[in-house]
Amino acid sequence: ELRRNVTSNGIANVHIHQIALGDTDSDMQFYSSESTEVSSFIAGHYASVNKLVRTVHVNNGDQYLQQQNVSHVDFIKLDVEGYEDAVLRGLAKTIMRDQPVLWMEWIESIRKEFAKPEQQLPIPTGYRAYGFAYNKPRWLFFNDPVVRLVSLGPTYRKRNILLLPQRIWSSGQK
Repeated sequence: ELRRNVTSNGIANVHIHQIALGDTDSDMQFYSSESTEVSSFIAGHYASVNKLVRTVHVNNGDQYLQQQNVSHVDFIKLDVEGYEDAVLRGLAKTIMRDQPVLWMEWIESIRKEFAKPEQQLPIPTGYRAYGFAYNKPRWLFFNDPVVRLVSLGPTYRKRNILLLPQRIWSSGQK
């Protein structure tokens, strides 16, 4: 669907890479469900309906981009069902070098169930994080080195997080 949308809109500066990213090069078991549109490397995610689909090769993000001769990244979108920590660790050099805008889905129940306390999502240095729930912007975090789960009540369990690098949020500020 993404490839079709990019093509039908005549977008030439977007490159789609159909691969799995993480912090190491390894093979991992991949789970999916026919009854939900959810898939994950986490076996217990939707455990009642998820089943092992196949083994998938996971690539270290920084190494993959280097192998593909990608010299600059402007934007990264993540929807990885609880695997955010590993993907961001694997892209740490790219994020530090290019300061891309980051957009990711954040589902509180997945984080609480599968993330260890020491695996709270680190905000890269110089970034600010903003939360969007049901298309309503909510400022959640301010230049904190770690994203902490902030309860916004029962209607805000699923949200998107926008991480903006300082080059964007500081423009126009004194």
